[in-house]
Amino acid sequence: MALIDPCFDNIRDILRHEDVAVESLKEEWLHHPACLYENLKAQVSADAIFIVDPNNPTGFTLTGPVTSVAETKRGFLELFRYAKDYNKLLIFDFCFASFMLPGTELGIFDIYQELEESGVSYIAIEDTGKTWPLQDAKVAMLKTSRDLRDEIYPIYTSYLLNVSPFVLSIVREYVEDSEQDNFASVRNLLKRNRVIAKDVLAGSILQFQEPKSPVSVAWFKITDSRISATELQKAIRKAGTYVLPGTYFFWSDPQKGEQYIRIALARDTDMFEPAIRRFRAAADQFAQAL
Repeated sequence: MALIDPCFDNIRDILRHEDVAVESLKEEWLHHPACLYENLKAQVSADAIFIVDPNNPTGFTLTGPVTSVAETKRGFLELFRYAKDYNKLLIFDFCFASFMLPGTELGIFDIYQELEESGVSYIAIEDTGKTWPLQDAKVAMLKTSRDLRDEIYPIYTSYLLNVSPFVLSIVREYVEDSEQDNFASVRNLLKRNRVIAKDVLAGSILQFQEPKSPVSVAWFKITDSRISATELQKAIRKAGTYVLPGTYFFWSDPQKGEQYIRIALARDTDMFEPAIRRFRAAADQFAQAL
């Protein structure tokens, strides 16, 4: 399995628990559609490719700008072309995909139609819990190409039976509510908190990494080489604020993650803003003490 790197490390842990051999697929190999095919051809030896799109924590997506239909699809189509030519199984985690709605900046298209027309073998995972965080009240969905259906369907139905009609009804109400306001209730909160985090931390030791898609997390790079994410997290935690060090995401080489931290944006702004200000004060104090 070639797993995108960085990504949230629980995916790596699950694969390791199932004794799946995993190799690193660097996210930067996917950044430019014109080079994607050749990058994968040169670097990937695994039989399957696991992509998180949009990615957690970076917000990267293969989806292109809304201004051109061809460019919107190009990254995905190049991946499909490679997978078809080299007989690779594609596995997708699309759990952050709803954050790209309503599609005003990045293009929106029927990814499953493109997958079916490409003829590749694929498995796609979706989950409502990232967009509508209702604790454990969420619905996970598994979609596959036709050639994998008979193998996957019994697994899917065994898990589907664990989702009650009550939970399905609650989630449906939230989804329909978001559709009615064109996803403003989801998008505006994240946008507001993202701007607050950028503004409050501007000029600090933390440099905001602009995401390609507006996901529910913010990714910051530590600009002072003397400071590690692990050390900074410990200092910030004493101030009553919790962030994740990048070591959780660079699963193949956690040391690379010592340059980054991730901040969750899906929080009430009344709680988020004072927490970010405490974070800034604690980070400044930590840097000045070096």
